Amino acid sequence: PRLKQIEQANEAEEAEYGDRELEEMGGNGSVDVNTEKLKQKMAELNKRLKKNGQESGAEKDKAARQGIKKLEKDCLPRLEKYEDQTSTLAGRNSYSKTDPDATCMLMKEDRVAKRPWPRPAYNIQAGTEGQLIVG
Repeated sequence: PRLKQIEQANEAEEAEYGDRELEEMGGNGSVDVNTEKLKQKMAELNKRLKKNGQESGAEKDKAARQGIKKLEKDCLPRLEKYEDQTSTLAGRNSYSKTDPDATCMLMKEDRVAKRPWPRPAYNIQAGTEGQLIVG
């Protein structure tokens, strides 16, 4: 009976986590952070702090409030920026910040520079058939 319980627990854990590492083993498990989840969690924490503040009437939650403020002012904007950059990248190797449609490439004239920097450029390729552009 004990061995069956262990097997059932192992199967349930395998179904939940699959190939991902468990939190105990240093993995992040099923944690997937996005701006919506972060906003929901911040609202939940604010509600809890307000409730605790009314019950206790003390300012012992100051550190928690500072943490939430840091999330709101620092982490949330950076997460939103990261999500925007990830959506702009969308399967590409790179993109230019000044022209999101362009890809950053090293140009021939950059070879003489000490430290060449990639520049926004377009790699235009056209397919022709019978002197007509087909793609």
